[in-house]
Amino acid sequence: MAKEHEYRISLTLNKNDPLHRTAITALEAQGRRKTQFVVNAITRYIMEANGREELIMPDRACIEEICREVCQSILQQNQVLAQIQAHIPPEDENDTCETDENLEFVTDVLNSFRKQS
Repeated sequence: MAKEHEYRISLTLNKNDPLHRTAITALEAQGRRKTQFVVNAITRYIMEANGREELIMPDRACIEEICREVCQSILQQNQVLAQIQAHIPPEDENDTCETDENLEFVTDVLNSFRKQS
């Protein structure tokens, strides 16, 4: 049976264990920020266990490279779509639902957004 709240965890601490009492005191001092406190503590513990001083965050160059890869992927997908569309016969003009009135409405909406920015 699956948990109702997949990311919810419940802890029961032992008030007779001195380490647990220390944890209880630290958690109670956090107020409504207990979750972030626990996440920070566990992350720090894992980093120290792995011999790292600080959490490794991607730098700007790494983020830019990821963005380039995503953009290239999107461009490749668009090129494939363009090739597919080139092989599809054009629709009959009577089949389209884009009337002059609809196009005028869309143009007005776009112009109003441009004026607001």
